[in-house]
Amino acid sequence: MDAVALQEIRWKGKGVIRKPKFTMYYSGNEDRQGNRGVGFIVSKKVTKSVLGFLPICERICTLRIKGKLHNITFVNVYVLSEDTEDEIVNEFYKTLELVCDELPKHDAVIMLGDFNTKLGKEQIYRNIIGRHSLHETTSNNRFRLV
Repeated sequence: MDAVALQEIRWKGKGVIRKPKFTMYYSGNEDRQGNRGVGFIVSKKVTKSVLGFLPICERICTLRIKGKLHNITFVNVYVLSEDTEDEIVNEFYKTLELVCDELPKHDAVIMLGDFNTKLGKEQIYRNIIGRHSLHETTSNNRFRLV
């Protein structure tokens, strides 16, 4: 694998760690270690094509890579669980929407991460997720994700 999205890194702060065979980009909690965190591990081969890393917060980061036909922006998220207060979850999704609105318009965008939701096999979602969900019914975070 040349690029891997990670959640629950649990490191404090934001940064880039370069090693001989890979580079790790991470975005963690600014106040304390051991909580949340997202990032990417990128192989040495792909590191040469990285155009930028943007650590938004401990739950959102982006990695932009030069592609052959289009550049690719990966958005890595670690969404709050369903039992989190609606106001906090809504604020997270507002931030995610702002991040997505600012992405380069001609990039291929790939959303990755832990969305903490289940999309079921209901007819209403077939045109979005298809017929082959692992879940029979959709959880409460469904509208935000879809």
